[in-house]
Amino acid sequence: MRPAPSGKAEGQRGCGGLIVTRNLQKVYSGGGCAVEALRGVSLEVADGDFVAIVGPSGSGKSTFLNMVGGLDRPSAGRLIVDGQDLFRLSDRELVRYKRSTVGFVWQNSARNLLPYLTAQENVELPMAFERRAGKRRARAQELLERVGIGHRAGSRLQQLSGGEQQRVAIAIALANRPKILLADEPTGAVDARTADHILDVFRQLNEEMGLTIVLVTHDQSLARKVNRVVAIRDGKTSAERIARGDVRARLQEVSGFAEETHDEYAILDRAGRLQIPREMLEAAGVTGNQVRLEMQDGRIVLTAPEEQRDA
Repeated sequence: MRPAPSGKAEGQRGCGGLIVTRNLQKVYSGGGCAVEALRGVSLEVADGDFVAIVGPSGSGKSTFLNMVGGLDRPSAGRLIVDGQDLFRLSDRELVRYKRSTVGFVWQNSARNLLPYLTAQENVELPMAFERRAGKRRARAQELLERVGIGHRAGSRLQQLSGGEQQRVAIAIALANRPKILLADEPTGAVDARTADHILDVFRQLNEEMGLTIVLVTHDQSLARKVNRVVAIRDGKTSAERIARGDVRARLQEVSGFAEETHDEYAILDRAGRLQIPREMLEAAGVTGNQVRLEMQDGRIVLTAPEEQRDA
C-alpha cells in the first residue's frame, strides 16, 4: 500500500473542524532568551464559520493567524487545516497551501496592492498562472463587483479611498478561490463607518459564498458583530463568546450590539485552569490574586474574599 501524501492528516476529516489546533505553541529565540508567543492554543473552526480572534497587543492573536496562514511554523502542538498537517508539509507543499487554501487581508493595504497598477490589474496579479487573459479579466471584474467597487476597476491606488483600497485587497485575497480568508486587523486603518462597511463585505462573503473567515481584531465592538468571538490572552485561549440564536438572524440588520447578545464561556486548559476576564474580576470586587470558591446548587461561585470586599 502506498503511503498517504506527506501533509495529509489521516482521519482528520472526521474531526469536525476545517481548522483544528491542539496545544499550539510558538517560541521565538534570539539574543540568548526565548519568548513564548503562543502557550497552548486549542481551537476548532468549522467550515463556513465566521470567527473573530480578539486580545490585547502581544497576546498572540496575530502569531496564531500567521501559523494558520502558513507564514510561520509552530514550535509544538498540532495544526490541521483542511485535512493538511502543517507540521508535515514540505516547503514546496507549504507554498501550494498558501496559494490555494488561504487568502490574506492585511491592515496595511499596501501589503496587498501595487500602486502603479489599477484595481483590476492588482486583482489579476495572483492569477498569473491562468494563461487566458480574458478569463483573468472576467474573474477580477466579478470579484470587484462582489466587494462593491466594480465601477472603480480602472482606478489606481492613489485614486481610491482607504475603504476602497481594503475592498480591493479583499478581492485579491479571493482571486485563487481560497477555502479560508484570514484578515489581520483589516479595519485598523479606517474610520468606524468604513470599518462597518468592510465588515458587511466579510459577512456577505461568509453568508453568500459559505467562505470560512478568521478575523483578528482588537476592536471589541467590531468583534461583537460576528457569530463567534475567541479571546486570546497571554498566548492561550481564555474565553469564547457565541452569538445567541436570535442575534444570528439579525446580524446583517443591526449595526451594533450590546454585550448581552453573546453568551460568554471561559476556556479550561488541560489542568483545569481558566482565565477570567479582568473586567469581570473588577466588577466582582476582586483586587488581589485570590478568590473565594464555593459550590451553590450545582454551580461554582467565585467571590472576592471578605478582606478584599472590606478594603
